[in-house]
Amino acid sequence: MRFIMTGFFAALLLATASADTDAVVFRPVYGPTLEADGVQICFHVRVPTDDLQCALDRLGGALSRFMFDRLPLAVRLEDENGVRVAVVSLAETETWRQALAQYDAAWAAGEEAAFPHLPGQPSWRATFFQGSTGGELTSRTLRQTFLQPDTEGPWVDAVRFEYEGSPMTADWDHVTLSGTFYREDGHCRQGRSHGAEPMLSDGKETGD
Repeated sequence: MRFIMTGFFAALLLATASADTDAVVFRPVYGPTLEADGVQICFHVRVPTDDLQCALDRLGGALSRFMFDRLPLAVRLEDENGVRVAVVSLAETETWRQALAQYDAAWAAGEEAAFPHLPGQPSWRATFFQGSTGGELTSRTLRQTFLQPDTEGPWVDAVRFEYEGSPMTADWDHVTLSGTFYREDGHCRQGRSHGAEPMLSDGKETGD
């Protein structure tokens, strides 16, 4: 692993097993700006050009490790009538899964319950989906990284998100990951490789 420091952010080069440099490309990983007013490219990951699933896995691994405290994040590639869709599955750790299940069960039974607090243990729902700013930055970080609006070349056509095995819905406060986001949308073609992406809607949602 190699690091090249550029100001606050590190350009992260994750080595591949292939010795053929023509078969790799550097894909950006996005994250919040220092001012937390949008997202920008934070570092790049070296991925193969001839294995799309492997490239998605590497981006997902980098996001989990460096942006989301190693929370479970898996990606699978699906072909839907010729449309290549990256399905990103977000999952809780077992400790958080049990704590949230007990909390939800209590509220479903009409009982008052305090939201779980597990110091030092991150969670999608309790950490990265919380707050209007945090939820939106998490959403944009995930969408931009998997849509790759600032790069050219073969890539997925769309991305869809799941949480704990179920499709994300519009019921989440502050989180905009429901529906299918298409790379061909105008915002993706335009992209922004040098400045921060402001916190505006950047994807077209179609159904849940």
